[in-house]
Amino acid sequence: MSEWTEWPVEGWPEIVRYGRAVLGQIADQMTAGFRVSSWGGVEVGGVLLGTREGSSFSITDYRPVDCEHAHGPSYELTDRDRESMQKVVELARSEGLEAVGWYKSVSNRELAISEADEAVWAALFPEGVLLILRRAKEGVDGGATYCRADGRISSGRRTLEADALASSHAEAAGAEASPIPKAAPRPLELIEPPAVVAAAQPRLPIDAFALTPDPEFFYPSPVHREALASLEYGITSRKGFVMLLGNSGMGKTMVLECLSDRLKAAGIEYGFLFNSRLTRYELFELLALDFDLKPSSNTKTAVLMALNSHLIRRADLGLTTALLIDDAQKLNAEVLEELESLSNLETRKGKLLQVVMAARPEFETRMNQPELAGLRQRFVLRSRLRPLSNAETAEYIRTRLERAGELGVASALPIDEIHRLSCGVPRLISAICGQLLERRGRNDPQTALTEVADELGLTA
Repeated sequence: MSEWTEWPVEGWPEIVRYGRAVLGQIADQMTAGFRVSSWGGVEVGGVLLGTREGSSFSITDYRPVDCEHAHGPSYELTDRDRESMQKVVELARSEGLEAVGWYKSVSNRELAISEADEAVWAALFPEGVLLILRRAKEGVDGGATYCRADGRISSGRRTLEADALASSHAEAAGAEASPIPKAAPRPLELIEPPAVVAAAQPRLPIDAFALTPDPEFFYPSPVHREALASLEYGITSRKGFVMLLGNSGMGKTMVLECLSDRLKAAGIEYGFLFNSRLTRYELFELLALDFDLKPSSNTKTAVLMALNSHLIRRADLGLTTALLIDDAQKLNAEVLEELESLSNLETRKGKLLQVVMAARPEFETRMNQPELAGLRQRFVLRSRLRPLSNAETAEYIRTRLERAGELGVASALPIDEIHRLSCGVPRLISAICGQLLERRGRNDPQTALTEVADELGLTA
């Protein structure tokens, strides 16, 4: 297999050559986060190093850049990102290396490039290149793009897996490799999507539609995936307070459960308040238990002092701490007041405790009350869940059955009718499917559907 991948760029007469070793390393870096579970991942970005010959580029190395643009749900560069990129570029030049572009991974959606981003690339990499890598079911794909001197970006996407196969076939036919210097001999590793972890006990089709929030059955619809990424970004970027809104049954608790798995995998300590019907005294007792504070007493003052010391110690070590709260709309006024006071636990570098509140939409309306203005102003990120479309409903059902090991059942379920009855609400979709599977073989499909609709109080 050739040690180089070549990408012609649309509207540009020359090509970009990437050493396969470089692509392999970036692909490994990109997919490392995906190995944590089957539904998420960490986006990455960095500076491409190499040589320029006329309008052609040969990419021989790279330097990752730790910045909000690379890791956050938004692709627009921040001031911090610009500074981080500039430092890496300057360091590369001081080492006698040529910075010729930028690479960026994207997961499950198109890359949106703002005019501000294009201006930054034009300043750092005049007439440089941008490599975009995408995680896909077929492996890792992507393409080279060319950033013209005016900052505008042209695109020319190719698939890495197809390139690898084409190169392999060409070598088998005795084709000559590109006449350019050899890179380190390391083939590009195409990482397949991680297999869903098998359940400890055998699953039945009906288990796929249990109403408990089991992350094993999480279906990452675009809106749920975006919400999860936003919450994770709010925590890792230490934004303070983050809100997740959605009507009953939309999957708020499921998103929080998936988030907790991500936090565990990342080594981020967190507390999880499942029962929001509590007093201020119970709040501090639970904080002491969740964070293993061992205060001198369970009084508010003792717990706050112990919590503050605990958070400062972790922050000094560069560690993040979070608090997840479900059903936040049930919190009473005195508990909300205490939670607002927790936002005062901070240093010059940011908030010490990152708080995620999942609630029904009326919670946002409640935040408009004058006495809660201080707390409302602390929510820097808000995500909203919406019902699933007809196509997403079908994929929701298919995904859950597949993870229960019984995909064949999906064809027997009336998807259009299930979507109509459920209005795309995930909990109702599961309830209808579970009831239909219980009746499978006992009634004809239409009779079963009518019975289920009547039992669940839905309009048939």
